[in-house]
Amino acid sequence: MPLPNTNPPMPPPPPPRPQQNINKPALNIARPKQVAKPQDKSIFGGKEEISRVSLRYKLLKDPEVWKAQKDLRMNLSPVERSKLEKETFAPVYGRNISKKDLGVNLKKMGREWATTADPKRKEFLRKEIKFFKKIGGIK
Repeated sequence: MPLPNTNPPMPPPPPPRPQQNINKPALNIARPKQVAKPQDKSIFGGKEEISRVSLRYKLLKDPEVWKAQKDLRMNLSPVERSKLEKETFAPVYGRNISKKDLGVNLKKMGREWATTADPKRKEFLRKEIKFFKKIGGIK
């Protein structure tokens, strides 16, 4: 003789869930935002040094260099900007100009600025120092 069923009756199955959007995550977990690495906006472009030819070309054609010049109210033509490379970086520095070379030249120009008595030359040197700091990415 079979024993009577003492288990309570099973509840009915739950209703089917609506279909979820496949593109949404299943859980509402806050995902970390991807932070883009700040790109180097200087003339070096993240590199340690730059060749003279590309420096001259950037001084001649790069819109960021032009914008930096206009921010400092320097009225230089593209040819005059490219001549700054020859005036500032002597042939002793070789074919490539590094950030260290730029820093050394900025110190030299700062010393020259401090010793110059001519106010026009002093103003030009001050603007030139700020210009090279801005395009070189030096604070």
